[in-house]
Amino acid sequence: MKGIIALMILFTTINPIKIYKYGDEVFLHFNHKIEFNNNSAKLKASAKKELDIVAANLKERPKLQIEVGAHTDIETKRATAMELTNERANNIKDYLVSQGVNSENITAVGYGFDEPLIECVDIFNCTPEENKKNRRIEIKLINLREIGAYEMVNY
Repeated sequence: MKGIIALMILFTTINPIKIYKYGDEVFLHFNHKIEFNNNSAKLKASAKKELDIVAANLKERPKLQIEVGAHTDIETKRATAMELTNERANNIKDYLVSQGVNSENITAVGYGFDEPLIECVDIFNCTPEENKKNRRIEIKLINLREIGAYEMVNY
């Protein structure tokens, strides 16, 4: 528990990355910070800046395992959404590996629109703001409890 609290305090004071805890799972949530162009999986320069912070922290903790999860909104066709989010998650993984993070510690998953933050029955039941919240990147900290407490590094 100390590791989670330290992580939450330091990530929110060093960098405005949101920390979410769902049950026993802990996520870093980058709502609109890790962005891509529409229908593109190419990382924007601003996204790389955020990922540099994540990479620096992962290199300091070589045993920490993460899952990169990419999500989109319901406005995209299912097959396209799955392909796009898989490509985005893999591009993030590739970028983190290019920054020196061990590839074996990163799992990349594209969720399409199957795990929304805000439920939309169809595109007409969600506002543009709600759809924007569903388009996101989350990084799940897989084995944080085993790692224990530590301090975040500011990159």
